Amino acid sequence: NLETNVSNYADTVDYYKGGKISRGKLKSSKEPAYKKYDSISIDIGNMKVVPDPTGEKATVTFDKTWDFAGVDKDGNEVFNSGSVQQQLILTKINGKWKISAEKDLKVYYVDKGTGDEN
Repeated sequence: NLETNVSNYADTVDYYKGGKISRGKLKSSKEPAYKKYDSISIDIGNMKVVPDPTGEKATVTFDKTWDFAGVDKDGNEVFNSGSVQQQLILTKINGKWKISAEKDLKVYYVDKGTGDEN
C-alpha cells in the first residue's frame, strides 16, 4: 500500500542520490512501481540497528531482496528483482520513528525485466 509506505517517512527525506526531497515527491517517485506491478515482495535480513547516544536517531543497515511482477498494457510479463545492502536513518519525530534518510550501501544484483524503462 503506497499510502502506508509513505506514511513511514519524515516530511523531508534524504533520499538516495536525489538529496533532500519532500514526502510528496517521494510518493510521486514510488507511485509508478505500485501502478506497474501487481505483486511487490520485499524480504529483509541481517538487520543491525545502532541508536545514537541521544536516543533520537538510529542507523539501520540490512540486506533487502525484492521481486516485483506484473503484466504491461500489451500483455507482456514485466518484473524487477534485486538485492542490496540498504541503510535507513530513523529519527524520532513527535514521539514516532520516521525514516529521514534512505540509501543503498552495496548492490548485490538487479534484474529488470521486459518493459521496464528504469
